[in-house]
Amino acid sequence: MRRGSGQKRFARGILANVAILLALVCCTPAAAGPSIPIRMAAIGDSITAFTDRVGTPTGWSWVRSAATGRVVDAGGFRYWGDDTAQLLAGTRPVDADVIVVMAGTNDIGDGSHPVPTAWTLQNITAIFAKAGVRTKILSAVAPKNAAPAQTSALNARLRELAARSGWSFVDPWASVRAPDGRWIEGTTADGIHPTVWSGATAGLVIRATVLALAQRESLGAR
Repeated sequence: MRRGSGQKRFARGILANVAILLALVCCTPAAAGPSIPIRMAAIGDSITAFTDRVGTPTGWSWVRSAATGRVVDAGGFRYWGDDTAQLLAGTRPVDADVIVVMAGTNDIGDGSHPVPTAWTLQNITAIFAKAGVRTKILSAVAPKNAAPAQTSALNARLRELAARSGWSFVDPWASVRAPDGRWIEGTTADGIHPTVWSGATAGLVIRATVLALAQRESLGAR
């Protein structure tokens, strides 16, 4: 009980910070002007997709809360169960102001094999190049209860890749990730996917990142 209460307080603290960030972005002079749409493309697996493989809506996609207000969904390839090679194969050029790539969870699999990090990073770099969107955001992957160490290691490499490539990096899952790298209790549907609430929370973090970039780089003003 004590551990669960601490985790809930931790999550609430992170959410409060997200709310403050959103308020700051929305209240700046640049954001207070004409509401120019910001076209956000998104590429990812089942955590990004709106449906499962047979077309049944899932409800947890972070895109639902990220693409609200000025931020509009510009499309992009999203498919349940795809690893980065499959996402690369499905990616096409997309007309957008900013693109978010959240990929690599399915490269890890069940955690019984080493993470194919170099392969994963090469595929992600190629996904960005193939999509052809100038402003790029690379996202950390969500927790994975069966492979917390591998997921943490991959996220560290993703952060490094973004830094040396000149992309923005965002970790929208910090508020629902326990210190051991697994999901905080109550924030996952099955140990892999978020709940509707935690998916929406991640989307708000990504939306705040997109809005901050829009202010800095005048996205949507062309």
